[in-house]
Amino acid sequence: MLTAIELPSIMFKVVCSKGTYIRRLAHDLGVKLGVGGYLHTLCRTQIGDYCLDQAYSLEALLKINRFSDFPIQCSGGESVQLMP
Repeated sequence: MLTAIELPSIMFKVVCSKGTYIRRLAHDLGVKLGVGGYLHTLCRTQIGDYCLDQAYSLEALLKINRFSDFPIQCSGGESVQLMP
């Protein structure tokens, strides 16, 4: 899905399965347009059940003193604690 056009750049969102080469997609798109193409930035927003909006920031992780204080959410919804 095309999300923005700020020539000479375009931004787009791709929903794909594992094994998809997004850098290659950008290259192929450039070839089709006759202008060349490459990725300036790549942001994975979801991998399997893991979503970016559920991720901890680096600052939040640095505030945690021990792994046992860090709850992990499993795909089934239950929480587990990491052992030190």
